Amino acid sequence: MGTPNEINTGRYGNILSKILGIKDRNPSGEVATEVFPVLALESDRPEWLFLANERLCAAGDSQAAVVGQVSGHSLLAPATSGIIAVVSHVYVSTSSSGQIIMAVNGSTLATPYPSRIIDGRSEQYNTTNTVQASCLPAKATTAGTFVAADREIMRFRLVTSQVQKIEGPWVLFGSGVGAQVVVPSGLVFQSTNQNVALEVSWHWRERQFDPAEIIEG
Repeated sequence: MGTPNEINTGRYGNILSKILGIKDRNPSGEVATEVFPVLALESDRPEWLFLANERLCAAGDSQAAVVGQVSGHSLLAPATSGIIAVVSHVYVSTSSSGQIIMAVNGSTLATPYPSRIIDGRSEQYNTTNTVQASCLPAKATTAGTFVAADREIMRFRLVTSQVQKIEGPWVLFGSGVGAQVVVPSGLVFQSTNQNVALEVSWHWRERQFDPAEIIEG
């Protein structure tokens, strides 16, 4: 894995290219002796995200109750997508009191649903294209379970119609191709009671990862 300095240097070059309007090269070396910037690359100010090639995204849907089935929702960074995403928070509610499981997940559930970029500067913001983000939200029901016991990271109990905000951050990574291990990563929420509707809303930011950010070994 690259050092933090290597990662920040590459991202600084991208930001400087945008500021100076230079598309065909990284200008950081040309101005390094004259400009000494101090940039908060991880700032949570959303209006700065576009300089770091990040997009604010959101998705939400309801999985209807099915007799004999448990409901689930997932958010996945697909394999080979080259996406690194940070989930900031999630809203979860249910139609009946019961326990909810949150777990890490590596597969897509049966029914994908729309995701949107929530930045008015993006030309996609007001389009009718319903799937805009690279991360993939999906829902499904099953008679068994969506997650293995050793993948659980949280359990909590909801009462009927209560809305629970779950705070992140959680980092999702859809690795690239080549010598790197190609794996998707994601999160899943699952009800433990059958015949219960489950509503989940995801909020995250995503961008293409820098090769220096890959953990090797």
